[in-house]
Amino acid sequence: VFLIKSARQPINEVGLIISWKCRRTEPYPPLMTITQLSSLFLFLSGAASLIYQVTWVRLLSLSIGSTSVSVGLVLATFFLGLALGSFLVTRIAARHLNGIRPYLVVEALIALSALVLLPLLLHLDQWVAFWPVLGQFFIVKAALVVVLLLLPTLCIGATYPLMVSLVVRERSQVGVKLSWLYAVNTLGAVAGAAGGGFLFIPAWGLDGAIYFAVALNLVVVALGLRYRQRFSLPPIKRIEAGGADDASLHSRGTVLVILFVTGLVALASEVAWTKYLAIFTHTTIYGFSAILTVFLLGIAAGAWFIKQRIDGIKQPQAWVVWALCWLALALLLARVGLEYLPTFHTALVDDADGVVTEALVKYGLILLILFPPTFLFGALFTLNIRLFCGPLAQLHRSAGSAYAVNTLGGIVGSLLAGLWLIPRYGSDATLSMAIVLVALTSLLLWRQLQTRQHRGGVIVVVATVLVGSIYLPHLNFGQMVLASRYYFDPSTRVETPPEFLFLKEGRSSVVSVTSADGVHFRLQNNSLPEASVKPPDPFSWFSETMLGLFPYLFQQHPAEVFIVGLGAGNTLSAAALTNASAITVVELEPAVEEATRVIFDSGVAALKDPRVTLVFDDARHRLLIDNKRYDAIISQPSHPWLAGSGNLFTQEYFELVASRLKPGGVSVQWVNLMNMDATTLRSIYQAYFGVFPYGMTFMVRYESSLILVASNQPLYFDHQLMARRMNEPAIHAILERWEVVTPFELYRYFSLSRAEALMAAGDSVANSDTRLIPEMRLAWLTQRPVGDEDVIRLLGRYFKFDIETYIKTPSPRWEEALQRYLLYKQDRFRYRLFRQRLESARLAGEEVSQ
Repeated sequence: VFLIKSARQPINEVGLIISWKCRRTEPYPPLMTITQLSSLFLFLSGAASLIYQVTWVRLLSLSIGSTSVSVGLVLATFFLGLALGSFLVTRIAARHLNGIRPYLVVEALIALSALVLLPLLLHLDQWVAFWPVLGQFFIVKAALVVVLLLLPTLCIGATYPLMVSLVVRERSQVGVKLSWLYAVNTLGAVAGAAGGGFLFIPAWGLDGAIYFAVALNLVVVALGLRYRQRFSLPPIKRIEAGGADDASLHSRGTVLVILFVTGLVALASEVAWTKYLAIFTHTTIYGFSAILTVFLLGIAAGAWFIKQRIDGIKQPQAWVVWALCWLALALLLARVGLEYLPTFHTALVDDADGVVTEALVKYGLILLILFPPTFLFGALFTLNIRLFCGPLAQLHRSAGSAYAVNTLGGIVGSLLAGLWLIPRYGSDATLSMAIVLVALTSLLLWRQLQTRQHRGGVIVVVATVLVGSIYLPHLNFGQMVLASRYYFDPSTRVETPPEFLFLKEGRSSVVSVTSADGVHFRLQNNSLPEASVKPPDPFSWFSETMLGLFPYLFQQHPAEVFIVGLGAGNTLSAAALTNASAITVVELEPAVEEATRVIFDSGVAALKDPRVTLVFDDARHRLLIDNKRYDAIISQPSHPWLAGSGNLFTQEYFELVASRLKPGGVSVQWVNLMNMDATTLRSIYQAYFGVFPYGMTFMVRYESSLILVASNQPLYFDHQLMARRMNEPAIHAILERWEVVTPFELYRYFSLSRAEALMAAGDSVANSDTRLIPEMRLAWLTQRPVGDEDVIRLLGRYFKFDIETYIKTPSPRWEEALQRYLLYKQDRFRYRLFRQRLESARLAGEEVSQ
């Protein structure tokens, strides 16, 4: 810095400057001013707080469930802590206005509480399993979340008001610095949301991201201690009553109402936007982080825009009125833009080259549509908080109270939208209500406009918005589903657009049933295929049928069965063919069951079986709070790269399943191969067979499905048991269509033994609750992997047809029968492998005898 300044001087003065600088003994001018330091602190603190929010929501969902109610509870608790923290900190700020110590204590408490909280959250499922009451009742879960998150969220909410009360020392600084500090804090949140979702969590996992956020807080503490002397500031300059500060006091109550309403509308709109765009971005951590980043980026830009102009605003009330009008109009246009988003995306994505370019197009369109309303949310907050701040000596109380009221509005908005408005009326109606509410709120300060023309203009805009909210295009989930279907093969883009037979926005997702020919029906969840059936026959897929039958073929008495996911009822219908005495089916989204009533005239017939109990809940959470043990746990979740179902492919989930099996119980796990790479499959193998000491795998290649079967006790092919049960009339009639009538037919689907699966896994990292490997990798796949990442190539490399391991007493008769069967089916590949194994075993036996 010194050399740059010297270079700007005339050349003949440089030597004098250098010699004078070298001789001086007083300290050098500070490299960073107080404003720059406080901006850096709030930026880092904002980034850390959003990393905490994203990771805590994910970790808590493992213990209290990933239902919309549970997630809404965690978010509401987070924002409640922010509101209370910003409100209560005013008492601290009143006593310590002239030092940075309170702020550094708060930052240190955030870091310390996050470190203490991490192991508690990682092992919270064990406490819930030990005391199931912690996860059974909503009020108990709410108390648990509040106890865990209250201290860190209180401290996070206190950071902005504390810094404001510390830095703003003169009346002339109030507008500019309030806006600037809020913009910087929100920009830090943007960096935390984007960096956490796209960089830190994929690279280091959920726990690594928390450690990084803790490091950010500690950097703030270290820098604050290093430069604490610079924050020893003179007392605030008080002004007399009747001055400029009192000019805004008459409208402070109205300003509080506006702050509450804008907070409510902002969070309600974000919930509705996220629900609608989940079809477009898919339910992954990348999609959630991208939408959150766009939302916060607009708010930061709006606050920065006002900061540049706030000192020149002569009539702030008029600015607030017009900003509310433009906000209502921007929300209306955003709703229209979201309606046409699929059309824009389809037109642009055809020219996109590669997954990165397609992602840029996708998220660029979202930014273009949502930026105007979020920009106005940021501008309105800073405008209103400037209006609300009265005498400078009360700035700490005013800023904290305004921030708290705005956050409280956000809590109400998120809870209303997530738990009542959207489930009952839908996202479109929720956005329309938000638009009308903002338009009507602009009339609160309408009479304070100075000219009749301005008042008339506001009335015209409000009337236009109200009419437009009724007649302009509304959100069309059907169009979004059709445009956002997940294509596993680009060639399928030319298929005939299907007809909707069912479409409903449920609690957690949008469920649809489509058909292109009127014969084959496809059940979709957020546009992703979940099942394909040909009614009235529920047995359309061999892999889904075998999921329900495998426990019956491997066990003597599979009395109690637990099934994860209803789908179109294929697996449940197969399990109902067995002699099980009780079958529990857990489905996350109730709209799925409604969709099956459209596919089958009277719904899935097996649901009427008195042995069957259907429960709407998070399956992992249900297993956690239910200490009951089962003879079989069949898991057919949605795709492993989705946020909720990804929790059903982790090592911790498999450990939970193993703990809920009776002696001799069987676990059956479906794995999707349609969108899978070798690295991810290795991590799933490592997690699954690292938990279960016995097991095997089956592959249905033409359905791109892999079925993992495992147990805590040895598993064997009992030919007599299998043949007897496969010959039962109901089961035989179903399996005959796939020409699986004897146990030998199952050998053709046999893939890897447990030993071979672990060899394929090698030294790969097991998929876990913190690593999220499927979600991090598979969300970016747009075509089948090739080379070393091709899963078929991986399975073929380690497939040695290690079938005799699972035969209790292999005999020459069995070996000859298997060879004859393989030759009959012209399966020369398996025949050759089996002959090689027999020859190797014979040579090994001769060597031992010698």
